[in-house]
Amino acid sequence: MRARRSVWSTEEIALLKHVVSLYEYRRVNYVVVSQLFENRTVADIKKRCQVLRDREGRRARWRSQRAPRPRPRPRPPNPEPPNPEPPNPEQPCPEPPPFEYVDEISYGEKLHPALVWRAPDWYDLDPPML
Repeated sequence: MRARRSVWSTEEIALLKHVVSLYEYRRVNYVVVSQLFENRTVADIKKRCQVLRDREGRRARWRSQRAPRPRPRPRPPNPEPPNPEPPNPEQPCPEPPPFEYVDEISYGEKLHPALVWRAPDWYDLDPPML
């Protein structure tokens, strides 16, 4: 058999909502809240709080489902992308002559006298890139 449904007056429900809202995000102390009501046990207070919370959740979910969905805003057409390089104000370099017309420069298998070869030292080398 099912238990008889408890009847709550609108004043009791308003008082319960107000007292529970004072706790904000802290845990509700149902023993203290039940002392404010006559003929109500801690289990009755807990059950009514759950019913009220679930009812509000169902109403909010129902409102969100029934609310018209926002229409997507049309996107503006893409403008032309800006030119990343500004125009060069100087004249372009002349094309080099074809390779077959270049005179071969021969040094006679000798280095220039200012160039002297020597073995590299460790400090001449770049450090390793890790």
